[in-house]
Amino acid sequence: MSSIDHPLPAYRSSPWVQAVGALAERIGLWPAVALMTVASTLLSLLVCMLIASVYPPLSVIRMVQMSLAVPTIIAPPIFFVIFRLIGDLNMTREALRQIANHDGLTQAHTRRFFMEAVNTPPPGATVAPQAPDSILLLDIDDLKQINDRHGHLLGDVVLRAVSDTCRRHLRSRDLFARFGGEEFVILVTEAGGDLVQAIAERIRRAVAELDIRDSAGRQVRVTVSLGIAYSDRRVLGAGAELIQQALGLADQALYAAKRNGKNRTEFARLGDWMLIPV
Repeated sequence: MSSIDHPLPAYRSSPWVQAVGALAERIGLWPAVALMTVASTLLSLLVCMLIASVYPPLSVIRMVQMSLAVPTIIAPPIFFVIFRLIGDLNMTREALRQIANHDGLTQAHTRRFFMEAVNTPPPGATVAPQAPDSILLLDIDDLKQINDRHGHLLGDVVLRAVSDTCRRHLRSRDLFARFGGEEFVILVTEAGGDLVQAIAERIRRAVAELDIRDSAGRQVRVTVSLGIAYSDRRVLGAGAELIQQALGLADQALYAAKRNGKNRTEFARLGDWMLIPV
């Protein structure tokens, strides 16, 4: 998983719910229930003693007995249900985070996640502002023909294989996402033109060497075309306008790769709008 893994979550529970949930996670469900039961019992005892001091005719002993008995009986099941609900809520939030952040088929990040991530870099980033970033668009060549000829199940196998290949050749700080259909996008951080070009070529060659076979055992040839927009400054967190410009350049470079025969990489420098064949 990419180290750039911060966006998502608009929901925030109240501080009380967060504190209670943290307590249950730290010491366990039943110890937390017991601790909260003791706390509520002591609170009940204090309140009853104050009431008894105001109304002397009431039996202090009886008030103490009631203050101990009532919360001891009622509190455990109530706190048990509360803690269970908080635990279920946390698990549900994590499941929703995974669904929102990752494509179900390829396990790449989603387009939504990518756009949020590049617009809002993680806090505490130490990379210098002038460090170069690059946007790389990758498209699987002729996936429609593969689907038509071999079926969509094999097409799904191709998508997963290409996604896995890309992740194997990227660094933990790079951001990889499925942009839609057979297209993927990569933010290669802190990488000059030579490095990002080398990464793109490694991915392209590795995909071409994939051993994917149809139901009859025949090998299916899979290739990808790539378009790179290279910048001499930060793209991550630089703002929507620069990001859209970089994506537009990478898209033009990708189309150039398609026009020039596919299974190749085209390279563009952000700002000069010139496409340079690799």
